[in-house]
Amino acid sequence: GEDPLASAKPCGGCGRPSDLLVRCRYADSGGAWRMLCGRCWRQASGGVADGDASHPHYTYGGLWKSAARRQGVRLAEAQKTPAAGEDADE
Repeated sequence: GEDPLASAKPCGGCGRPSDLLVRCRYADSGGAWRMLCGRCWRQASGGVADGDASHPHYTYGGLWKSAARRQGVRLAEAQKTPAAGEDADE
């Protein structure tokens, strides 16, 4: 299957690789569209899909999913999977 790390993209906020990013504009983006991981998205939106009164400059613009994520493989799960030759019980 597809390597989840190979198809991950960096978050536009923190730079961490992610297999699921939210496209949005928010107060600190200067009006530009950014792709944010879940953690950064919660800070930008208040954790509400359409924003809330505390985040009036937030605008949702869609989701990006990696090819591996679209096939059902999540980056977090792949990172927990032992590499070939490693014992899962270690």
